[in-house]
Amino acid sequence: MISVENATFALAASLVDRSWELIADGWVKGRMNTKVNGALRRFCILGALDLALEEVFGSASHRNNDALQVAQTFILDEANNQFRYNSNSIPGFNDPANRTHDQVLSVLKEAGRQLD
Repeated sequence: MISVENATFALAASLVDRSWELIADGWVKGRMNTKVNGALRRFCILGALDLALEEVFGSASHRNNDALQVAQTFILDEANNQFRYNSNSIPGFNDPANRTHDQVLSVLKEAGRQLD
């Protein structure tokens, strides 16, 4: 039997992995997402997490979801591990002028591995 904790971590891993996929195809700073030809194409970390939540739950209205909170914690922990980022703000990590697409992908990839 799977425990609630294991299910939460598995869902958090899915959210992070899906966010990595979305951001791999297009990343943006300073906004949740951008559209190209009317379709969502580029995402910040929070925008990608929101879309991943919507795909799982049918809406992003579950922002206080335990799995989302676990996912965000692992992302911020990994940002600290790799870049000495010591804050509880995902936009604060995503948005600085010197932040790169590869850095964001690296943090998401390792956070997903840690959750698996």
